Amino acid sequence: MCYNSRSWVGEKMRISLGSFPLKNLTDLEQSAIVPKGKEVKVFNLKLPQGIVCFVYKVAVSDNTKWKWIIDGEEVDFHLEGNKIYHFDPPFLVRDFIEFYAKNDGNSDTIATVFCDGICHKEAIIGYPQRITPPPLVPQQDLSEVVNSLKEIKNTLEIKTAEGEVFDRKVEVTDAIKMLYDEKGKGLNWTACDITNAGPDPVYIAVNKWIRPESPLLPGLTTNIDFGKRGAIKKLYLVCDKGKRATVHIRVLK
Repeated sequence: MCYNSRSWVGEKMRISLGSFPLKNLTDLEQSAIVPKGKEVKVFNLKLPQGIVCFVYKVAVSDNTKWKWIIDGEEVDFHLEGNKIYHFDPPFLVRDFIEFYAKNDGNSDTIATVFCDGICHKEAIIGYPQRITPPPLVPQQDLSEVVNSLKEIKNTLEIKTAEGEVFDRKVEVTDAIKMLYDEKGKGLNWTACDITNAGPDPVYIAVNKWIRPESPLLPGLTTNIDFGKRGAIKKLYLVCDKGKRATVHIRVLK
């Protein structure tokens, strides 16, 4: 699933003119309520004209059956919940991508999709039909293509998480709590979801302690994702004086 470097006899060459993360176009994590016995579209992305996307990471919740569609064709890949899939080579999306969840259970449920990738603005160059090989592309043009491919590789290496997902439960008081890993070192998390189970609000700071103006209220969840592997080094949690709370953290390593 990649660009054709050169193709002839009436075909076209596609060249990337620059890349940017998928999160610039849409929310990477999308959810929907799926009534019992129904199938609902949970994730939807329509690409703007002239933009293509390489999808390299997908995760889904485990409470439904999933159908994955790219550019109108169903992807022949069985998705299981609570597992992060990394694709190499990635899936190429030229028009749109959709995820559908079917609920065969006895009650309504909430289904969630996480989908990440790199988008490219492309140029399409056409050639007249010919049966003999054309002259080689000038070195300057080839350098642009090579640099673009290197940019894709470097971006994927920086943004791709290790793939480990785990949960932490933390009791928070009015004393600032700084989280470490199990060895007492930096967390090195890629992303995390923090849910405040109450009873009181919790203030959250990342990497450097600066007291936020607004706390995370009980019953709410916040997502922290800097878009880079290991970017979360420290996590600070604290309540107002005399208050306490329990937070649940789902971590993407």
